[in-house]
This record gives sequence, structure tokens and C-alpha cells, in this order.
Amino acid sequence: MTMRKLPRRRQTQTPKRRNDMSSPDPDFVQAAADFKRGGWLVALLGVAGALVRLLLSEDKLKWVCWVKHAIAGGLTGVVVYFALHGTDIDPLYKSVIYSSSGAIAPRLFEYIDSIARKMINKSK
Repeated sequence: MTMRKLPRRRQTQTPKRRNDMSSPDPDFVQAAADFKRGGWLVALLGVAGALVRLLLSEDKLKWVCWVKHAIAGGLTGVVVYFALHGTDIDPLYKSVIYSSSGAIAPRLFEYIDSIARKMINKSK
């Protein structure tokens, strides 16, 4: 008994599809390039917003808290930068949003932390 070979089908060349996870979003790549060119300044706006809030408050805090609040303000400014990148808002308004988000960030993080700790304590 011999095996008969079947005729080969002519396969059409289809372009190979790249895995969606391996190819970066072009909008994100553009946002990252813009961030490198000068968007990193929004981190400074966030830090400035957090420090101004600390200067205006009458709380007596240690220097470690000042550093933590400044870092939280800077990180939030960067997150807001990527959230607002590509929107048609006047740059002056964007800078106000960056600095005010930096000012609000430390208290927001403390609030979220306190809620999380309460939830953990309830589950125990």
C-alpha cells in the first residue's frame, strides 16, 4: 500500500500579525517622546504644587514627610501629563491642572491608604 501524495494547496501570503503586546501604541510612543523633550517639567509643577500646599499649611511635619509629599506630587503630575496628552486644552490650563493635582496628591494618597488599612483591619 502506497501513500498517495495530495496536491499542495497554493497558500496565499498573508502578512504575519504581530502580537498586540509586542507593538507599542504609537500615541504612547509620541507622548513618551514629548515627555523626554520637555514634558518632564510637569513633574516639577507637581512637586511645586505639593510643596506650596505644605508651606501654606500649619502642620508641623518632619523632612521625610516633605520628601514623600513632593514625590507623590511629582508622580501625580506625570500621570496627569500622560492623561492629558493630546487633549485640546490651553497650555496655561494644563499647567494649572498639573500643579493642582500635585498639591492634592499627598492628601489623596493618605486618604486612600487610610481606607485600605481600615478594610484590611476589618477583614482580620
